[in-house]
Amino acid sequence: RLELLSGLQYYVAKKNNLTYHWIKENYKEYNNLFYELCDKYISKELEKYILEGNLGYYELPLLLAFHLDEDYNIINRETLKLNKNIDLDKLERLIKEFVTTSNYDSFFNNQKELFDPLKEKIIKSINYYEPFNKEKIINFFGYQKGDMKMINLNFIRGNYGLEYNNDTYFISDIKRINNEFNVSNGIIRTLYHEFSHPYVNPLGEKYFKDIDLSPLINDAKENGLESWYNNPIKLINEYVVRACETMLISNIKDINESFMIHQKVGYKYIKELCNLFNNKNNYPTFEEFYKNEIVPFFLNLNNKLTPIESSKQI
Repeated sequence: RLELLSGLQYYVAKKNNLTYHWIKENYKEYNNLFYELCDKYISKELEKYILEGNLGYYELPLLLAFHLDEDYNIINRETLKLNKNIDLDKLERLIKEFVTTSNYDSFFNNQKELFDPLKEKIIKSINYYEPFNKEKIINFFGYQKGDMKMINLNFIRGNYGLEYNNDTYFISDIKRINNEFNVSNGIIRTLYHEFSHPYVNPLGEKYFKDIDLSPLINDAKENGLESWYNNPIKLINEYVVRACETMLISNIKDINESFMIHQKVGYKYIKELCNLFNNKNNYPTFEEFYKNEIVPFFLNLNNKLTPIESSKQI
């Protein structure tokens, strides 16, 4: 289902000469086969529906895919974050029509062997420095959300840390596993990063909702912040996740190197944020630590970055 929805967006974008920044062409042989399948079986109605943006963007199509059951029914609709005006019954019907007429499930299962050579590289990559142990993440946050699962997709660009039914998912662009090397030792940084998002994101939404963080965002933009984090809560969440990632890999990656990596892309105060984690064990839960250390840190930083003229007007 994940591959289906990202693949449908890939087809529509390529056919109509559009650029979807969250979609990427990875394996040419598979891309061509998928394009041919869509070209033959996709309905004009479904193509138009996708062109109108009804599948969402970035992580939203992936979250929608989690809501598709084995028969492609859209379930748990109340938790979907798509545009409220979207006709989910119509979307369900269009997806089912394509799956049925194209015999998509059979197509997908027949192509799996194309990616078999990557499986060994994936295992080597995530165990490059030390055997990956999910207990490290559980102990860091103080509790377990559910199972931890890694999914590699052909058509997406980048990486995502998502939660569905209490399980946490690391979803990755499949080309990120090996890049130009036999084994990518950089994937471990991304692995801990994305598995941290489901623990951190709800706290950002809880404690920073409706707070004006314009000074913090402007400062980050001046220091190289990527455009897709140009949102107060997204910025806070990314800041904290990068700090968690840094602390989780501090025994296998030089911490000063990690600071430099994050500072180059807008997270200027990552070192000061990480210093707060020395106090984490003083609190009974990660949320208590977050509420009493991280929230005041960002509020004080935001106030310091507020222009004097704006402060006087307030």
